[in-house]
Amino acid sequence: MRLHRKTVHEGRKDYACDKCEKKFGQKTNLLMHKKAVHEGRKDYACNECEKKFGIQSSLIKHRKTYH
Repeated sequence: MRLHRKTVHEGRKDYACDKCEKKFGQKTNLLMHKKAVHEGRKDYACNECEKKFGIQSSLIKHRKTYH
C-alpha cells in the first residue's frame, strides 16, 4: 500500500533511466523499460498473429483489442 501511495497519489518517480529522460515509480518498471526499449528485446509473442512485444501488458492489450 505504501508503494501505491508513493507512486500514484504522491506522483513520485524515483527511478530514472540512464539512457533517456524517462522516470518510473517502481524499479521493476524501469527494468522492463530498459529491456524492451533500449535492448530491443521482445519476449512476448501473440499466438494468433505472431506479433511480438517487449512488455507482457502490451501483449495482453493487443489480444483484447485485436483478437
